[in-house]
Amino acid sequence: MNKIDNIITEENVSGDYSLLKHTEEHLVRPRTVTTREPHLYPSEASVKITHPDGTEEVLGTCMRAAYLRFTGEERESPNARSQFIFAMGHMVEDVFLEQWKQMGVWVDDDVEFYNNNYNIKGKLDAICKNPDGEKYGVEVKSFYGYFAQTQIIGNRSVTGKPKESQLLQTVVYANEFKNQLPYFKMIYLERGNAARTEFKIEVRPVEGTDRVVVNGNVETRYTIQDIYDRYSLLTEHITNRDVPPSEFKLYYDDNEIERFYSKGRVSKTNYQKFKRNSKNPNNRPGDWQCSYCPYKKFCWSA
Repeated sequence: MNKIDNIITEENVSGDYSLLKHTEEHLVRPRTVTTREPHLYPSEASVKITHPDGTEEVLGTCMRAAYLRFTGEERESPNARSQFIFAMGHMVEDVFLEQWKQMGVWVDDDVEFYNNNYNIKGKLDAICKNPDGEKYGVEVKSFYGYFAQTQIIGNRSVTGKPKESQLLQTVVYANEFKNQLPYFKMIYLERGNAARTEFKIEVRPVEGTDRVVVNGNVETRYTIQDIYDRYSLLTEHITNRDVPPSEFKLYYDDNEIERFYSKGRVSKTNYQKFKRNSKNPNNRPGDWQCSYCPYKKFCWSA
């Protein structure tokens, strides 16, 4: 009897056994949680900016979500869809790593660092080198969908740019390794049609202040220190056991929907869906940070 024969049971012979369902159940199975010294993560980077009209906006991770993760608040159980998406992201990274190794430009991957001043611990995806031997850091990201592709890769009327939260994460890496790696590359690949692009990310002084530079364009809305100041504020909340306010919304009100649609923060598809039936709460747009947050019941269960 071979290995395949060993897994054949009356259940699947009769046609009732679903391999897909079994796989999904395996993906979302409870896992043993190991106790680790708590750290803040580069993926929790955020910054608050002020627009010309005086309104404020948080870019990056919600401080409350980072606080709840650090303090051990119970997370919602992941669903199979989110676990498959997570796994596909790793697959995309593995594909690129294999190509870079074959090309001879790979230097290292899963490179860890720890910032003792801000208690930030992270692991960058890879270090590669140019043909002339210059080393640089690399972060690989995947995404899906027309709206995301328009925002990240761009089109004739829209200049593509990195997703803000992912850019901030990469900026933390670039700042931590700025004495060893002069810049980082962000590599993006769309999981449906394989559309792809890259961005060059630098941290360098501009008029005496360390700034983010993306493809040669200086980010003027915030400084590097503004990002780390948010980590300091988060640490204060953790030390004082003071839950930060929620910084995003699961659902926008009517005025916010109109305003954010005019600014491109709400897609045309979601806007039209809302307009067709605004009374259906499932048609009301909101912040993706809340939609995918494992702590959304903490904020929006009432």
